[in-house]
Amino acid sequence: MALVKVENLKLFSENEAVLGGLSFEIDKKGIYAILGKNAKSSSMLAKVLSGIILPDSGSVLLGDTELFSKGGKKLKSKIGYLPKECFLYSDMTAYENLDFTGRMRGVGSDKRLRQIKEALDLLNISHLSEALVCDMNTSEKKRLLLANALIGNPSVLILDEPTSGAFSDDAELICDVISMLGEKKTVLLFTEKISLAEDLADHIGIISGGEMVLWSSLDNIKQKLDGDAAALAKTFIAFTDDSDGGGR
Repeated sequence: MALVKVENLKLFSENEAVLGGLSFEIDKKGIYAILGKNAKSSSMLAKVLSGIILPDSGSVLLGDTELFSKGGKKLKSKIGYLPKECFLYSDMTAYENLDFTGRMRGVGSDKRLRQIKEALDLLNISHLSEALVCDMNTSEKKRLLLANALIGNPSVLILDEPTSGAFSDDAELICDVISMLGEKKTVLLFTEKISLAEDLADHIGIISGGEMVLWSSLDNIKQKLDGDAAALAKTFIAFTDDSDGGGR
């Protein structure tokens, strides 16, 4: 049974197909990078997979349960989501934001306290525990967003441009944490950065024209181009065009 199975997802915005029948399947833990030139399609897919946006048609299964069915409500607590934009409460402290997320996920008080401490320590932001989000810079917020996604110990992580706007040292820390998480969880990494995908992921998906035009292991991509150092970049160009219209 697949851990995650996406079938024929369609999503329209202002009569435009943002997702046009997108399908893929994940059968083991690890880091799966999803590349696309159209940031809107990628971010919308991330929101659909996290259960925030309902697609117009298609299905998302975690195990044998459909995410958008009545029984799928509990599944959302198994999904950690880091959005591209900051959705933290700016008038609350870092601790209060994580505590709120833990309460919403139904995490008991003792376990919630422990998970918050572990997440703050892991992202090296324990010193910001009592700082208001509105007083933080973008780099600090990015680390807090990843910490927030970990509350509740989700089995699936949806990360949309997790290093965007982060200082280089913080981006490196975030990448180290993601790499570690990929050994224990299913991580879907949405990014426009080919280098980030290549550094972190074992499996690559390419979105073009709202469809998944390539879904393959990174090793297989490199083998097809005889180990070319620029294999992923060349493959990405081959499967997309300037308008992201699905050209190959």
